[in-house]
Amino acid sequence: MLLIIKRRNAKESKSYLRLTAEEVEKLNLCCKSIIGNYSKDEVVSGLIDGGFATALESLYSEDLISDPEFNEGLDKLPDYLQEKVRAKLQGVKVWVLLTSRGDKSSKRFLYIKKVRQ
Repeated sequence: MLLIIKRRNAKESKSYLRLTAEEVEKLNLCCKSIIGNYSKDEVVSGLIDGGFATALESLYSEDLISDPEFNEGLDKLPDYLQEKVRAKLQGVKVWVLLTSRGDKSSKRFLYIKKVRQ
C-alpha cells in the first residue's frame, strides 16, 4: 500500500510511504482505537509526533541534546504533547541557583545531578 501524507502547511511537499500488509493492519488498528473520524495520514502524523516526543524526552534526560535543541524540538510538537513531555521530565534535572557572597546580582547555575522522583 502506498500512503500519501498531506501536510497541514500547503507550502510543504507531500510525502509517500510504502507500507507492508502487516503495517497496514497495525495502522488500521491504530485508527480503530482513536475516538473520532481520522484519516490514515492524520493518524500517521500523530504517531510521528508521538515518536518525536519520546525521542526528545529520551535524548534530553540523557543529556544528549542541549536545552536550546530541546526547546526547539518542543516547539515542533502540538501543545498537548509539549505538556506531556514537560510533565514527564519534571524532577529529572535539578539546578541550584548560586550567588556569589558579595554580589547578589551575579547569578550562575550549577548542574548538580539527575534525580528521579
